[in-house]
Amino acid sequence: MYFLEVPSKFCVIISEFNFQDKEEPTKWRVENSWGDENAGKGYLLMTSEWFKEYVFEVVVDKSIVPKEVMDVFSQDPVILPAWDPMGTLAEVSAN
Repeated sequence: MYFLEVPSKFCVIISEFNFQDKEEPTKWRVENSWGDENAGKGYLLMTSEWFKEYVFEVVVDKSIVPKEVMDVFSQDPVILPAWDPMGTLAEVSAN
């Protein structure tokens, strides 16, 4: 399994995207948060492969989110038990 832990400290604004055959976007034009002094006057072109690999959080206006997605927020939450794979929270018995 491949995974990566990174802090969320880099933001861009998606300003445009390109559809090929109207199925899914193939390219994304993003405005870099570093300003217009870098790259193409502050804009970068990202492929969908890059987007799928590195984007882990997106803020979207509710008005364009499908109803079936918004309906999830009206469900009761499921509280999961704490997960401690290394046993650091496990009770230690005295010797």
